[in-house]
Order: sequence, then C-alpha cells, then structure tokens
Amino acid sequence: MKKLLIFLVLSCFSFSMKAQSQTDFLSAKATLQFDFEKQSVFGSVSYKIKVLKPMDTLKIDAKSMQFSDVLLNKKVAVFQSSKKALLLPGTFKPGTYHLQFNYSATPRQALYLTNINNQQQIFSQGQGKYTSHWFPSPDDQRDKLTFDVSFICESGKTVISNGALKSKTNVAGKTQWNYGFKKPISAYLFAIAVGDFAKIDVPAINKTKREMYVKSSETHLVESTYQHHSEIFTFLERKIGLPYPWEIYRQVPLEDFLYAGMENNTCTFFAQDYVTDAVGAHDKPYANVHAHELAHHWFGNLVTAENPEDHWLHEAFATYYALLAERELFGDTYFSFALLESARDIAAFHKKKPEAVVSTGASSLTYYQKGAWCLFYLNRLLGDEAFDKIVNVYLKTYAYKTATTANFLDLVKKNSKIDVLNFEKNWLRNPNFDTAEALNTLKKFSPDVREYLETSAIVNGKDISTEALRNVYKASNISEIRREVLLQADKLNEADRYELIKLGIADIDWENRQLALALTDSIAKGDCDLFAKTLADSSYVTREIALKKLYLYCPEQRMAYLDALKDQNGLHDYNVRIFWLTLALKSKSGSSEMQLKYYDELLRYAGEDQPTERRQNAFTALFFLDASDKATLRLLPTGLSNHRWQFVKFCRDKIRELLQQEKYRLFFESELANYSPRVGAELKRLLEEKKTN
Repeated sequence: MKKLLIFLVLSCFSFSMKAQSQTDFLSAKATLQFDFEKQSVFGSVSYKIKVLKPMDTLKIDAKSMQFSDVLLNKKVAVFQSSKKALLLPGTFKPGTYHLQFNYSATPRQALYLTNINNQQQIFSQGQGKYTSHWFPSPDDQRDKLTFDVSFICESGKTVISNGALKSKTNVAGKTQWNYGFKKPISAYLFAIAVGDFAKIDVPAINKTKREMYVKSSETHLVESTYQHHSEIFTFLERKIGLPYPWEIYRQVPLEDFLYAGMENNTCTFFAQDYVTDAVGAHDKPYANVHAHELAHHWFGNLVTAENPEDHWLHEAFATYYALLAERELFGDTYFSFALLESARDIAAFHKKKPEAVVSTGASSLTYYQKGAWCLFYLNRLLGDEAFDKIVNVYLKTYAYKTATTANFLDLVKKNSKIDVLNFEKNWLRNPNFDTAEALNTLKKFSPDVREYLETSAIVNGKDISTEALRNVYKASNISEIRREVLLQADKLNEADRYELIKLGIADIDWENRQLALALTDSIAKGDCDLFAKTLADSSYVTREIALKKLYLYCPEQRMAYLDALKDQNGLHDYNVRIFWLTLALKSKSGSSEMQLKYYDELLRYAGEDQPTERRQNAFTALFFLDASDKATLRLLPTGLSNHRWQFVKFCRDKIRELLQQEKYRLFFESELANYSPRVGAELKRLLEEKKTN
C-alpha cells in the first residue's frame, strides 16, 4: 500500500508558552505591503491588549524588526527593539491598552517571496516558524485574537488571507484587499498568500462558503486535484457532529511550500506538487492532506493545545480523522492496511527511540501516527457511538479555547466505563508501543488484515514452494497479499522469479505492477510488448520505471520507447521528462543540435527559477551524465540560499561530496566571488570545512 499517513513536518513543531500569561492580545488591525526586490514587508499595526496583572514591560514578539511611530493609548511611547521583541517599559496596571506602530522586516523565515517560472508568489508559514518573524504578534499559541488586515499589492495579483474578504479598493494604482476575521485564533494561524491564482467557487455546505484555487494556467487540473473535496467536507461534519466552525474554507496550492499542507485558519495552504492530472493523482493523492488540514479546523484551530505535551490533541486527531475520511472514500480494507503500515513504522521507530504520545519534543511520527493509533484503540474500546459523543462534547466544551490531555480524558471518564487510567498509562504515556496488542486489535477489526498476516507468515516461510506462491498470488483478491508474494521473488530461481514478476506486470493493481517493474532484472525478447504496456500505466512513477527497464532490457526498441514518452513531463518534479532527457543524452540519440537542445533543457530545469524538487531531479541527472560539467557545478551552490531545507541539504551534501576532490575545491574557490553575499558565505563555510577536516 502506498504511504497513506503523510508527515506534514519532519520534526514536531515547537511551542512557545508563557509560564504565566500577564497579557491577553484581543485584536489586531493592520495595513501591510510587500517589497519583492528587497524581500521585505512593512506596514502599520494597531493592537488592543488587555493587561491581566501589574507589569513593568509590555512585550510583543517581533524578530529582527524596525519600528517607528510607536503610540500607546494615542501617546508617543518609549520603546526598545531587540532581535526578538518590541518592548515598552513602564508601569502597566490591569486594564485595556491600545498599541500602534509602523514596522518593517526582511524575514529569513516564516514569510517567503518566490519567483518560479516568472510567477511571483508570496506566502507565510507560521506554525513551527513563528508568525512574529514577519508580523509582530504573540508566539504563545494560547493567546487567541481577532485579525482585521488589509494588504496592498500589485493589481492583477490575487491576495488570500483568513476570514471574509470584506472589500477591494484601488490605492495609488495598486489593489487593497481588506480581510476581516471575527473569531479569535492563535497567531500561528494568521496567513497570507499572493499570486496569479484562479478561484473556483463551489456550492456551500451548511452555509459554509468554499473556494478552491489553482494557478490561472491550471484550471484544467481542478477536477483531478480536488476530486474528493465535497465528500471529505461532508463526512467530517457528519462524523464530528459539529458543523465546520468558521465562515469560509479555502484551499491554496503554493510553489515550494515547506510542507505537504498547513491548516491556516479558513485557508489551507498545500504544496503545488499535489496539483496533478488524473494519472499523477495516483502518485500524489491530495485526499489525505486535504482531510488532515480540514480536520485541524476543529482539532487545533477551534480547540488548541494548552501545553507542549498536549500537541497530540492537534496532530493525532487530525491524522486519525483523515484516515476515517479515507475509509469513507476507499473502504475498510484501505483503512485497515494504512493502520497496519503505520503500526509497523511505529514499532520500527520505537525500537530505536521510544517516545510517549503525551510528551514534549517528540517526533512527528509519535504525535501523528502513534497518536492516531491511540485514538483507534480508544475508538475500539468505546465503540463508535460513545467515541463520537465524547469527541463532540470535547469540541463544544473547549471551542475557541485551549485544552489539555487531562481535559479530554476527564470527558472519556465521565461518558464511559472503560479504565481510563489504564489507557492513559499503556497508550498515551508509554514510550514503548505494544505492537502485539495493536495487531490483535486490528485483526479483530479487519478480516482482510487477519488473512494477510496469516498468509504472510506462510509465504515468508522457508519451505513454501514456487507453485504454492504462484497459487496464493492467483487466488487472492487482496492486493496486499499479492504484493507480499511479489516480495518473495528474490528467493526464487531465475526462471521462477521471472514468471512471478510477469504475473505482477499483469496485476489489476497499479502499485503491484509498479513493484513488479521495480523487481525486474531482465525481460525476455518475446515479452517486451507485455512490459511496454506499462509505459501507459496509471502512474507517472510507474511509467518512469518502465522506460528505464525497457531501455535496459529491450535495446532493439529503445527509440520506440523514447518516442512513446517524448511529450510527457510526468509529476510536478518532471520525473518522466528529466529521465527521458537523461536517456536521450546518454544514448546520444538525435543530431548534435538536438543533443545540445536536450542538454540546455535539462540544465534549465536545474535553474534558480524552477521548483526545488525539479531542480534536484535535474542536478541528479546532470551529475550522472557529467560530474565535471562547469555549468552544472556553477549552478549547484545557488541552492544553498533556498528556503526549503530539504533542497539546501541536497546541495550542501553534494558540494561536500565534490570537495573530497581537489579539482572541485579549486573550481568552487575560483567561483566564490561570483555568487550573492548569502550564497558566497554558505559556500565559503563549506570550503572552510574542507580545510579543517
């Protein structure tokens, strides 16, 4: 089964909590503008703040910002600006204060101004990065406030933020977008996206207005990308038993977004990679991301964790309810095998690093997957009716407030007869994972999983014959069992292995066909046409693998196979096109003029104006073709200043590998002065590593 539980982050988000809050931020009003050339944001802000206890300094989190015209209750205020906050010293008695100021910032994180394929976008990412890097605001997520913000941007761009779009006005040749939000939210959920977007209005559900966005050039991908939107929305409202608690819901894809998705209140941001056609939707399905982020609008946005150790109240619930939504879409078998895969991942991880779900600083796997498993186990203990009732009461009780694990468990105790202390001890606070109990629970729930585990024990046995494996494969209508049989191919002799792989190539399940192709290490001449059918498979990853195998093992028809995929890009990372160009250049097909054209195209995909996953694919291909190509080497360090850490790591690791050879060190030293100050500093740091190691 394809990975279903998608990690939206690679490590858990950090929390900022005040030991004892002395202030309550009530509302924020602002007018903001952006300077793309300077990569900066500036504007005017006013806050209504309630002081709860006598204090000598009023503080608002603000990372490396410049302030002017600071007024407190309409009077000029003395202030200090540190790298972390705006500070107003004085004598503050309990009461309400009005703070106004102008500010500017050039944030290195949390706000990103990108230009990919000549399309400028601006977007924020508050959770895990802190909104206070680009907008002065409280980092403490327990501090909930309303936002009323206007954005002045270049006319022709679409601006998307939280809440209702109240109006648009013309201001000095630009457009001012005026957004208002009546209900209080944590500042990490305040968001902005600017770009060339097309808006698709969809029918309201229970009076909730819904908007879906894509790039203006990609309206033809709306149906395949958002195909399950209404079903997911309707299911979650019905399952939770509480209508969507906000006035509008938007979904916005963004180039080089940091994570798979982010549940900014009323406007989910998600990675552009998930905007695909019907074929790519198999490889990059948006349903899980969509359901997870939508579920957060109840779990996290409506009811927010009080303490860092309660983070599972966000992520476990969103993960579990996303699974439940997929169960509604794809059935019990899909749901059950997702849980089985998750249990195996958790067990493997916890052998090395045991972690409790209710804890501070745990991994995302623990908060998301292990937390979701705790909820599945609790759901089985309680039964659906009692479980749904408790969750519903929990959300109603703590709506627009914060809650703790103890608050949730108290409701379980009051509304059921289960041993809550035992559940808390063995599941929520146990750093280990009871794999045996988990599998027993899952086997009782799912006959398919029970059959799979029993059959898997047989097919993995030492004494099973080739004929028995083949019979199991042909007899089973459970894709996962057939997949398990395919994984035994390496145990067989060459002829039997090949026959088993041929069964996989003809499987009705696209993931089994993909696995069979990946296992292929030869193709008989008479079977080339059978394998060639996978060049038109319902997966771009499968098509890429098929081209590789056919190119290797059916050399007589190489040009025909290349011709079959010559006009396909594949996924957003251009997996098919880049691999096609690699083969075309490696085989030196076409004239020298065409070869140069192919090279220029491949080099272009490694350029700074391309999405990072496409750049990474292109760099990998270029270094495979010629590790000494100067144009490729010259481009590589430009990735060191990218905002996506995954791509920065790729570039950094590749440069470190190259620096093991003196010729490359000399090349990068000679190019050092040609880079921007930021890239030059990063490259110099790597060169210094070489000297010291």
